[in-house]
Amino acid sequence: MTRFEALVQDVSMLSRQLAAVDVPGNETRMLIQERLWAIIADLDQRLALQLDNHCLDLTVESDRLRIHFWTGRGSPPESETDIYVGENFLVERRVTDLRTGQISIS
Repeated sequence: MTRFEALVQDVSMLSRQLAAVDVPGNETRMLIQERLWAIIADLDQRLALQLDNHCLDLTVESDRLRIHFWTGRGSPPESETDIYVGENFLVERRVTDLRTGQISIS
C-alpha cells in the first residue's frame, strides 16, 4: 500500500466515524475532526496549498482526497473551493464564483 492509499484509507475511516457521531460539540466528534484537520495541515505544508486555516472539510471522492471550503467577506460566501489531491499527490484546485457560476481550475 502506498502512502497516498494509506492516507485515503485513514480519511475514509475517520469520515465514517465522524458521520456516526452526529452530535455537534461531542468530545469524540471533536477528536475525529482534529485528526482530519491535522491531515489537512500536513497536506498544506507538504503540497504548499497556501490555506489560511486547516479547520476545513476533508473527504474522499473518487479515490482522491477533497478539501472543501467557502470564502468571501460577509454572508453569503463569494466562492466555493474544492482542492483535490490525487495519486502521487497531484493537486487540482477548482474555484466556483457563486455570483457568476464561473469555474476556474488550476
